[in-house]
Amino acid sequence: MSISIQKVPYGSELEKFVNSASVSLKITSPYITFKGIQYITKSNVVPKIITKVTASNLSSFALEGRALKHLLVLGAEIRSIPNLHAKVYLVDDNKGIITSSNLTASGFSKNVELGIYFENEINLFESTNLFFNKLWECAAPVTLDTLEALEQQIKVTKHDNGIYRVRTITDEEDIIPVPAIGKLVYNIEEKELTIRKEEVNGTELDYEEYDEGGDYFVPLPTNIKPIIDSLNSLDDRRVQTVINSLALATKENFENWLQNLKMSEFEYLIKPLNSYPYKRYVIRKIIADCSVSHLSLLINILVSDISNESQLSVYYDNLIERVKKIKEDQKEEFIGLMVDIIDSLKDSVHKGQLNGKKNFAKPNLDKLSYLLTICGKSIYKSAELEYKDVQTEVCLVPGYQEMKRKREALGDDFWYYAETFFSVLESGGWNSNLPSISSLFKELSKIKLSFEQKKRINKLARDIMASLKEVNNELVRDLIEEFNKIKMDNNLTLVQKEHLKIALLELSRTTGRLVQIYGQWTKDGQIIRDNSLKKKIDHLSTLYATFSILRKWL
Repeated sequence: MSISIQKVPYGSELEKFVNSASVSLKITSPYITFKGIQYITKSNVVPKIITKVTASNLSSFALEGRALKHLLVLGAEIRSIPNLHAKVYLVDDNKGIITSSNLTASGFSKNVELGIYFENEINLFESTNLFFNKLWECAAPVTLDTLEALEQQIKVTKHDNGIYRVRTITDEEDIIPVPAIGKLVYNIEEKELTIRKEEVNGTELDYEEYDEGGDYFVPLPTNIKPIIDSLNSLDDRRVQTVINSLALATKENFENWLQNLKMSEFEYLIKPLNSYPYKRYVIRKIIADCSVSHLSLLINILVSDISNESQLSVYYDNLIERVKKIKEDQKEEFIGLMVDIIDSLKDSVHKGQLNGKKNFAKPNLDKLSYLLTICGKSIYKSAELEYKDVQTEVCLVPGYQEMKRKREALGDDFWYYAETFFSVLESGGWNSNLPSISSLFKELSKIKLSFEQKKRINKLARDIMASLKEVNNELVRDLIEEFNKIKMDNNLTLVQKEHLKIALLELSRTTGRLVQIYGQWTKDGQIIRDNSLKKKIDHLSTLYATFSILRKWL
């Protein structure tokens, strides 16, 4: 057993230490440089390394991206914690260094550094190794792909004295989280986390000092007052602190933080009438990392005011992504919690129909329908109401002008409004309202859409065309049969018969020639006008016009 002082210069000793590894090599170091990794690359053991991959670290070259890439190519496992400060080096199951030296040339050859080297100190090694292993579990993997993605993000990010902004954002809420890989870890001991909750001052956020990399990282406070105060502050440092703390809090820590909030505090964060800067950012974080019970509370609050445009539309994409990630053993809980919300919305839809007052309960109901479909349940079955009954009573199909007004009012958020109708469209619910189908797809073409959204519309267009195919075939058969009967019952010239023959042959793709013939013959008194026949021709014409619009999405 032995313990000795480790101080600079220590590069040659570090190489000997690393090269002695036969089973494992574990390292934590927030700063790593290309010259620094030369001390460890000759080892026969692939290292496990925890470091600090943040924009400030990479931009200052305290952490060199090329060093990490070189290690990754050599097979090293690397993980990241944004507020890492520990420097530990462990070999096999008996040797270690706890030090102030980073894995840099300066850290082991130039700086004033100090540490301890120990060997065969069982208790000390086990405690340090346990610390590393717990930290490893908390850390996020660093790969060539994630590292390069972060480097690209840094290129489009403005940085000034610890404040991060995306260059393309022009509105006032432009502060973004520090680009980083991993989540913040303040203490890996569960019992000490409990102590921290009792000791944290709930009225302030201690943002006054940078960490050593130039970032503001602090634990979330015990209540929301310092968060709201900081987001309303004119001091960008306070805003950046909150944004960082929210974005980089682990899912477990954030979920626990929400659980410890008073219900009134949680509601304040969500309620549409409560306005504060960066509110959308806060709500999106809650959606991503809250428990299933808090998710249902959030949804209930978002749909509570049905007289105004629903807040549900704003966060619908985020809700879809979150619901997709709900674990199998939590889906029944989520569905159960949603039943009361669903029943309340159905009552609101029915009351709106009776008193003639417009509300947004039906679009909300359709949105929730899709969320529960993701969980493998029908909204109507879960609320003990058949789909066909709801369709008969409350399905209102918006017309062209309403579609246009919605798109003009919502801009790119028109997607969320349109999406509420997708499940009905897929089931053929709008097949008798072709102008509305055409209008919806026309207005969708006027907004910006992501690749995934375009894929979804592509599938929807295919589904609608497939469901209308039989209607199309039936109309074509009926018109051919009726016009052949007209040809037999009327004295047509050979030229007229030839024109009709061509028109009927073209009928499987266009009604243009038939419309012209029918109009001319009824005008000349050649045949008697038949309103039923005219409706079939017009409907088939509208159907082909709808197909033409839908094909643009294929």
